[in-house]
Amino acid sequence: MKKANILLLSLFVIILGAILIIRANRRDMWHFKSGETTEARGAVPENIVLITIDTLRVDHLSCYGYEKNTSPNMDKLADKGALFLKATCQVPITLPSHTSILTGALPVYHQVRLNAEDVLADEHVTLAETLKAEGFSTGAFVSAIVLESQFGLGQGFDTYDEDFTGSILTQTRWQLGREIFHIKEDASFERRADETTQAAIQWVRENRDQKFFLWIHYYDPHAPYYSYDETGSEIVDQGGLDVATGIVHYGILEKSLRYYDDEITLTDLWIGRLVDVLDELELTGKTVIVITADHGEGFGEKGDLYEHVFLLYETVTHVPLIIVDPAMRHKGVKIAERVQTIDIFPTVCELLGVQTPQTVQGASLAPLLRKERGWKPVPAYSETHNPKKLNKSELYALLGDNWKLIWAPQRGGYSLYDLDEDPGEENNLVAISQSRPDFFEKKYLPVLKDMDSQLKEVLATKVGTLPEVKKEVDESTRRKLRSLGYVD
Repeated sequence: MKKANILLLSLFVIILGAILIIRANRRDMWHFKSGETTEARGAVPENIVLITIDTLRVDHLSCYGYEKNTSPNMDKLADKGALFLKATCQVPITLPSHTSILTGALPVYHQVRLNAEDVLADEHVTLAETLKAEGFSTGAFVSAIVLESQFGLGQGFDTYDEDFTGSILTQTRWQLGREIFHIKEDASFERRADETTQAAIQWVRENRDQKFFLWIHYYDPHAPYYSYDETGSEIVDQGGLDVATGIVHYGILEKSLRYYDDEITLTDLWIGRLVDVLDELELTGKTVIVITADHGEGFGEKGDLYEHVFLLYETVTHVPLIIVDPAMRHKGVKIAERVQTIDIFPTVCELLGVQTPQTVQGASLAPLLRKERGWKPVPAYSETHNPKKLNKSELYALLGDNWKLIWAPQRGGYSLYDLDEDPGEENNLVAISQSRPDFFEKKYLPVLKDMDSQLKEVLATKVGTLPEVKKEVDESTRRKLRSLGYVD
């Protein structure tokens, strides 16, 4: 009898142990425990590469379904990581958008609203400062004057490379007609993807033996767009405006779109070269790669060419987001939850095992990468404070899973769209209030009121009393910015 009891007890212990092992393996295959960091698993990546591509539309990337093969290298990275289907930028303007990415904060907090006029105050905490304090080497390589360190984004970077003087684009703009770009002196205000990448690769080689944060900004898909010869070393044509008159018009749209795609492919090529170097240096297995855009671009869908800066439609606020974490269990996943570019900062911190500063307003996307249940999205916020073409009114937008509200306070006007039924934002549901007021009040007015209330809450979230810093740029810089369409 005792032997039987001992045998039964032994069998019970064996079965229980097997169950626990199976459950542990199943948990490990599915996701980490809630709140568990990669550090707890001994698999913390050592490096972060953040790539931001200026003016990049989601629907012109093949990994997002574009019929042209514009982005083979980004496609490969998406297959190795996660592709976010609904990522929203906070401002469709280069400097403010990058400021939100690098601070993890909304523009109502960091107060950088316009290119060339605003500067990020020193009191703000950037991703570079956060990682530098944790012992990371930090390097930035930007491709356009609008992101020069004079506007505040150099905070926390050991290296901030903003040298455009030797760029092929400088020579070409002079050849295509300096009077078109209103430039009389130094024309150095942007550089090409190969030039930026080569400088960044040299920095990676020099910092390969220590953990690092590398930010690379590409400007190629921003207008004007260039066509190159077979060697890729000579510019043979330009799209985006009529070089004879300096006028933008629809007659050149087809050529502009073709060259725009070519510029995306050029950028993608050099992203691939960078990844090759990471492979060569055996850094890929310990490097998080994040690819996004500061904003998209308009190609006449809403009645204007090159309409980022001025509007808040999905063509300019919907941006790509790819995150590759070498510790990811699930590869090639497509994530449908609504996210924001301010979420990048806390995501990087969690993946690297670094404490996220309290000033960050975004939410870590690491639980989505781990496929954890229960992650709750918040409505995405966007704004533009550029009054040109807006009847002197700023615009504010709030975007839930399918509802999108745009508010123009000076005009007292609202636009409401159901993106599930109307992804092109062609049908402003507020207009129904004129023809069918009863129907509007019953079906859409509650939605409008709820979203308007949430939007006003966001606008009231300004924290603390950090100073607003204005920048008075010199005339040479102003001419360069004018040539890019950023100032009058």
